[in-house]
Order: sequence, then structure tokens, then C-alpha cells
Amino acid sequence: MESKPNLTLVVGVRGTGKSSFLAYQAHIAKFERGEYLKRRSTEKTIEINKKYGLHLTPPDKVPIYSPMRMRFLEGYYKYYEPYFINPYYIGVNDGSGKPALYVAPCSVVIIPELQRIINSRKSATFPDRLSQWFEESRHFDIEFWGDGQRGHLMDVNVRAITDKIIEMQGVENEKDGLGRVIKTTWHCREFYNVRDYDDYIKNNARCYKETAYEYNGNIFACYDSQERASDFIPPRGEDFAYMQHLTSSERQRLPAEQAAVYNIDEPEWFRGKYEKEEEKEN
Repeated sequence: MESKPNLTLVVGVRGTGKSSFLAYQAHIAKFERGEYLKRRSTEKTIEINKKYGLHLTPPDKVPIYSPMRMRFLEGYYKYYEPYFINPYYIGVNDGSGKPALYVAPCSVVIIPELQRIINSRKSATFPDRLSQWFEESRHFDIEFWGDGQRGHLMDVNVRAITDKIIEMQGVENEKDGLGRVIKTTWHCREFYNVRDYDDYIKNNARCYKETAYEYNGNIFACYDSQERASDFIPPRGEDFAYMQHLTSSERQRLPAEQAAVYNIDEPEWFRGKYEKEEEKEN
């Protein structure tokens, strides 16, 4: 299986196709590498259980995570949906006690509007456990995709370890006689290190590769090393996150603590010390 970049940032102004491009990448992960990802994730989870004496659950489908709800037809009226993930809850097991969602090994994580979380203007309060997650995720074979309008406004430490930056130049949608999208083409400029991207932003340097990606079909119908593995393993008594996307009415019926995980606004504890509710009361 061809090695994929561990961390890719997709940047571009509104309307250049960032969200549809992320959906396209999820589609590729599912249908071109899905069986491999699920098998390797299962094998690594079993290895972790044996090594640490745990009972973590292997994924029951291709381990793709995103807060963006996507659906891909994979059979007769049968759809695949990625697992839900709240990006504010991503992080390594640092013993802080903060609420966390731990993604399975060999997963693909796709986060839109990433600049909300790794905004360079808030770098001073960027959580260590999330910074460490980005720095070490390759050791857990995690592939990460995130998008934002301005790459230079994302946290400098995250940009420094980015394998690839893709700047969207535009998107073209081919339609049939009934106005239905039947083909999408994304035009991109790709940078293979942050220095080239910064030189491009500051000096308009031509240090990029022009690329194009094509999807035949209606992509818009699809979405409305083990050495540090212990950092990604949930504490005893917890498990990997396999949350399903819920409707607003379904979320309203959840207990408050569970419902909070589905609220993708930045939690109060994200950039500071975490205190459990019972500790606040005492």
C-alpha cells in the first residue's frame, strides 16, 4: 500500500471547493483503501490489547472520522458514514482528566474549518495534548486532513510538521441536461514543505506543483510507529470513539455530559485546566 502524507492542510478562499475536496478524500479513503485501513486498524488494536492487557474495540467499519456528515453509497440502498468526531476532544492520553475522544489506529481524520481550532492568534493557549497529537500521530498511523481559508493563520507548530499544503485554485462542476452534477474537477497548487508555502505567500514564489483531481459522479450528494502508541490509547475503562452522527432531536435526548460532546463550539476547558463538575461544586 502506497504511503500517504501524515498531515495535509487544504487552504483557499470561500467557494474554491475545500469542503467537497475533503469529501472526495474521504471517498478515496473508503473505496480505494478502506479494506486495508479497517484490517490494519483491527490488527493494531488487537496488538495493543495483547501488549497492554486491554479490551479496546476494533472498528466495525472503515475508520474515517469527521464532524462533517458524509454518506457514500456502497451497495443497494446501503450507505457508509464516517464516525463522528469533535475536534476539540481530540488529543493524547496525558493524564489531565479532560474529556477526550480517542481515534482508532490507522484512521483517517478529516476536519473542516481547522483554523477555528489551531488559530495562530491563540497559539499561546493551544492545548499541549492536541499539539502532541499532531506531532506524534504518524506513530499511530493516523492520516489527517484539515482545511481553512488562510494557511498562514494556522498554528505555526502544526504548519511546521505538515507534510503537504494544498491551495485550492478553483472547482469546476460538469452537469447533465437536467442540471445534475456528473463530474467535479479541483484545480490546486501543492507545496511539499511549509517554507515553500511561506515563500509563495510572502514573495509570490513559484515553488509549487499545479495539480488537478477529478471525481466522476455527484460529490455534493455525499455530504450536507507504535513507539508512542501508548499516548493514543484511552485510559483503562475507556475505549476508542465510534460515535454515530445524530440529529438535533436525538442529541436533545442525551444526558448533558454526552450532549456536550456533540456541541462543536470550543469548550471552556479547551485552552485551560479541566475540572470535573463534582470538583467545581466542592
